Amino acid sequence: MKLYTKCSTCMTDISLWTWYSDRIDFKKSNKDFINLTCKKCKQTDRYNIDNVKAKESNTAQIIALSIFLIGTPVLLIFLWDYIFKINNIYAILILILPLIVPSLIYSIIIKNDRQRVRLFNVS
Repeated sequence: MKLYTKCSTCMTDISLWTWYSDRIDFKKSNKDFINLTCKKCKQTDRYNIDNVKAKESNTAQIIALSIFLIGTPVLLIFLWDYIFKINNIYAILILILPLIVPSLIYSIIIKNDRQRVRLFNVS
């Protein structure tokens, strides 16, 4: 998870990456303060963990969107011939149902990312 805080001198975002999914575990490993260095002004300072916030990951959004934008047309291409060869409406519905899978994966990835961010920021 990517975490952010503001530099005390130049007010730019300082980012750090961690495996911890909530603030409590992060605090247990680092006590109450963490030493961070600003990439812009090169100032090293101690920051309170309570001032560190999580933001939604752009990487997760890009992965989810690419799965949706690539997965849906690929499935549609594979199922296109079968959909029009079948005369039974229920069989067609069964063949169309796999087209929902990329959108479900997209929504699950986005939901989990939002939930992790909310859990970290609330705790």
